[in-house]
Amino acid sequence: MIHLFLLGEISILWGALELDCMQVTCH
Repeated sequence: MIHLFLLGEISILWGALELDCMQVTCH
């Protein structure tokens, strides 16, 4: 259960990072 929660947190964090990257157009 904790593992799944951690995975979700990481995916959300990664999504936010990707969004930030797109806004700054660093891809």
